[in-house]
Amino acid sequence: GLALHFDDWSFCPACAWSLETTLERAPTGDLQALVGWSYPARGLLSGHFRGGGTREAPELSGSFDLSQVEAWGVSLERARGQLSLRRNQIRISNAELRAASRGNDGHPAGVITGNFEYHPAEQTVAFDLTGAVIPLEDIARIQSERLPLGGQLNFQVKGHGPLTAPVAHGTLRLVNLKVGDEVLGSLESKLESDGRRLLFEVGSAMTAGRLQGKLELGLSGDYPIQGDLNVAGMDLDPFLRTALRLDALSGHSSVDGNFQLSGALRRPETLAVDAELARLVFGYQEVRLENVGPIRLTYRRDEVRIELVSLAENDRAV
Repeated sequence: GLALHFDDWSFCPACAWSLETTLERAPTGDLQALVGWSYPARGLLSGHFRGGGTREAPELSGSFDLSQVEAWGVSLERARGQLSLRRNQIRISNAELRAASRGNDGHPAGVITGNFEYHPAEQTVAFDLTGAVIPLEDIARIQSERLPLGGQLNFQVKGHGPLTAPVAHGTLRLVNLKVGDEVLGSLESKLESDGRRLLFEVGSAMTAGRLQGKLELGLSGDYPIQGDLNVAGMDLDPFLRTALRLDALSGHSSVDGNFQLSGALRRPETLAVDAELARLVFGYQEVRLENVGPIRLTYRRDEVRIELVSLAENDRAV
């Protein structure tokens, strides 16, 4: 129930109030309208809540369970945890966010757990989050027709600071990373953010070959990105088949070289790759080919160009 204490029939800033209520699948749109909020989040709310204090210093706490969640363009099957609201603090502890199920296609739904704290007046946050088995196929922003990505994302990240530019650190792991239908392997990364830039130190955990390097992502504007990656003995079949549409590959490819990435994530047409390959070996229509001398490769606007190519088959230049 709800109890309000008026001062001369006025609910003044210092007037006390108390609340205890249980909700069962209540639409959050109706609740937001009731309290004057307008967040781009919708769902069905269940839970038990207790509140009190005064009009100028309200407090509310309780356990909640949200289902059929649509928030900021993300669909969730369920979001639950412990909620604590104070005058200038929103805290969610023991949170669990579970991605919407992909049905019977064999892909597990991802889950994020942890704690989150938000201070609306200062626009600051603090968080400690863990993500597990999040399908890359469900992250629309990283997909393209030419390079469809798959696999699972796991991460641990902890940070604090301004809402749009927090200081953070953590780890990230891509398990069974796929390009098209070809599995590359797994990648591991450490990440650090100073609030303006997000730095990744990347290493591979692949059955064949090695990848190491660094990536830097700007956290404002068009999200500029640049990186430098070195590969040795890496199987490029997924890229050759999917990006270059070479369906007549035979055997496995292997590459040693350096790749430089640049562009802006908000403007995918600006993304570019410049590569210099010291060694490239691949089979094409049952013929084994290997470069003679370095190869320069560029990728821009969905187009690949190869310069200074000399290939040899059985010691004969082709």
